[in-house]
Amino acid sequence: MHRLGLSETLLLFAEHRLFVDEAPAQVVARLHRVQPERKLTVEVATVEEALVWARAGADVLQLEKFTPEQVAACRAGVGAERLSPVLVAAGGIRADNAAAYVVAGADLLATSAPYAAPPRDVQVRFKRN
Repeated sequence: MHRLGLSETLLLFAEHRLFVDEAPAQVVARLHRVQPERKLTVEVATVEEALVWARAGADVLQLEKFTPEQVAACRAGVGAERLSPVLVAAGGIRADNAAAYVVAGADLLATSAPYAAPPRDVQVRFKRN
């Protein structure tokens, strides 16, 4: 499960970063200091941005609307620098493309596709022995 609610992790999105005047490494250090029990997830929009936050020490990178090729480039980049954030592919993940994201190197897939899926016809039968 990616996230059950808003309290399990610290989530840092681009919108939040507009109001932060610290370098990424300072932001990560401060958030880890004030909430040491929580993992820091940073949403990123490019491979370059992912590498900046990985170098800064983010625990999890949410790769927003990345293609499988971009996920692979991100995996190669963090691997080349011996960094080990969890890579979460998010945005546009569906049953027909999920495998491509896994092959590309995503550790987790975040999708809302099940919420938009058509209902299944389910029948329940009881049998007395």
